[in-house]
Amino acid sequence: MSDGHTTRGKSILGSAAVVVGLCLASLAIPDAWLGRVGELFGAAEEGADPFTDEAARLDAALDAGEATAVSPELVSLVAARRLTRAGPMNPDEVQEAARLWLAQPDIAPEELSQRFPRLNPDALRVEVETFRAQLSAVPPGTAPASSCASCHRETLELPEGAAFDVRGIYPFGADTRELAGGRRVPLLAESIELDAVEDHGGTPKNCQSCHVGHGADDFEIDRAARIKNMGLWVDVEPSDANVLQIRVKVKNAASGHRAPAGRLSPAYVVTVEARQHREPLGLRFGNRLPGELRTEGREAGLVFSRDFRDAQGDRTSDPTRIANLVADTRLESGRFHQASFLFDRRDTSLAHLEVVLWHLPDVTTWKGAKAIRRASKPEVAETP
Repeated sequence: MSDGHTTRGKSILGSAAVVVGLCLASLAIPDAWLGRVGELFGAAEEGADPFTDEAARLDAALDAGEATAVSPELVSLVAARRLTRAGPMNPDEVQEAARLWLAQPDIAPEELSQRFPRLNPDALRVEVETFRAQLSAVPPGTAPASSCASCHRETLELPEGAAFDVRGIYPFGADTRELAGGRRVPLLAESIELDAVEDHGGTPKNCQSCHVGHGADDFEIDRAARIKNMGLWVDVEPSDANVLQIRVKVKNAASGHRAPAGRLSPAYVVTVEARQHREPLGLRFGNRLPGELRTEGREAGLVFSRDFRDAQGDRTSDPTRIANLVADTRLESGRFHQASFLFDRRDTSLAHLEVVLWHLPDVTTWKGAKAIRRASKPEVAETP
């Protein structure tokens, strides 16, 4: 009995010594090695790891210029994998980097340096720039729909201390990570808007159920299809003999995101004109176009766009000057917008109506504007 206790005691002491020895040894392991543990053992946290075979294959394909399909989730894992080349990262930091990249695919190297101060800033910048260049070289039109989000979640950080009224402008997006409580404004955010529709009871949609990939052979046709998504209706309402009343309705008919889509400054503009004897009628009531879009005969109308302002409060489409977002009047998915316009008649003769829906690449100028819908008839207007 005594010998048995002695043997067991020695065994316990020996095991304890091994454990202590391993703990002491772990203290001597360089931090840089910790970031490589997943690569050796394929360990996973929350079901995903930057060092699984799938991530490794995409990493190698990007390096070789042979990648043909990417998804935001997998891209974020490879991004975290690349960061370990810039310095020491423990497994928790690697997973944090993956989550951070997924939430902010446009995150700046400087912000990553702040989050992970042990990484070499110069090496980190090289890794990020190289990785993004490789992603941009993926053949267009071949990536799955989920990869659209890798670009269409672009946001811009406002100057330090600035924030826009996210709850007032995007009530469904107030808790969206990308908008950071109003500290980041959406620049190319169709994927964020699509998520908001789904999160609040809307029908889930896949980007490529409506769109073809950028650069695909039928991309131009797809662009035309997006434009046709916009509906325009014009009616003349009964009114006093000396007043012409026009009702205009516009609808984002089918897209799962706001319209118009695109980066920063595109707009849909509706111009409403009424003439008698070829002379424009004066607007008595109704929305007027902003000064930069107002021309002779084009006073009344509607604007659907984002309203970015600079530090002086002036409207801007220059991303380097953006200091605030004061409104987003773009049409939400499936939304009708209706407006009335009253014009003073010159006499009792029929007036000629000219109601046009335009697409403007830049809301601050008519340069590049294209007419999408046009209703042009004597006092009766129908959708063309």
